[in-house]
Amino acid sequence: MAAITGYAEAILEENDAERIKDHATKIVDAAGRASGVVRRLSKHSKENKDENMVEVSLNDVLIDSLEAMKLRKSSPNIEVIGNYEEIPPVKGNRNELRQVFFNLLKNSAEAMPEGGKLIISTRAGGERVEVRIADTGVGIPKDHTAQIFDPFFTTKEVGEGTGLGLYVASTIMKRHRGTIDVDSEEGKGTTLTLRFPTADQTSETEKDAGWQKKRREPPRPNRKP
Repeated sequence: MAAITGYAEAILEENDAERIKDHATKIVDAAGRASGVVRRLSKHSKENKDENMVEVSLNDVLIDSLEAMKLRKSSPNIEVIGNYEEIPPVKGNRNELRQVFFNLLKNSAEAMPEGGKLIISTRAGGERVEVRIADTGVGIPKDHTAQIFDPFFTTKEVGEGTGLGLYVASTIMKRHRGTIDVDSEEGKGTTLTLRFPTADQTSETEKDAGWQKKRREPPRPNRKP
């Protein structure tokens, strides 16, 4: 939406026919991207919340996401450091979790246009599994950190982003009963900390929720023959 608004405002201030045509073309392209995003979000919201929830290794999903990004080819000046500890599985949708990591890793890489370090670590702590994605990039302004997970919010140039990558990641994390914390300093980098309940803990929570629901249901009256 920001891209469409930006190009529309540019047309209002433009007199050159060729540039007006160029801006109009970009509006059509941006509208097409926005339409695709809305369709994907609509489809996602209609899916069964418990569908395809299985035990997943976050280490494996992180490695898959990195390979999908092909950072060594697209950004050879970024050093990727992986510190993967032995961690218990979580209960989740593998494709959705891959989307979370892909979005976050992509943001971190784009924050280091001149190169830097991308440090990925995992560890287990009690009933939680923790994933950290740290970069030595440009960082996030303090007045933006509270907004970065809002839909359509972006710090990129007009037309360069939809502002939905972090929003989608946050939405998927909530569905997996997880959290994302942000620690960032301008000029030094950003660390994203993701926490997930272990598969065992998720199963116990689901059992308790089912028991509570059953307990709240009123007894059914006996039917007379």
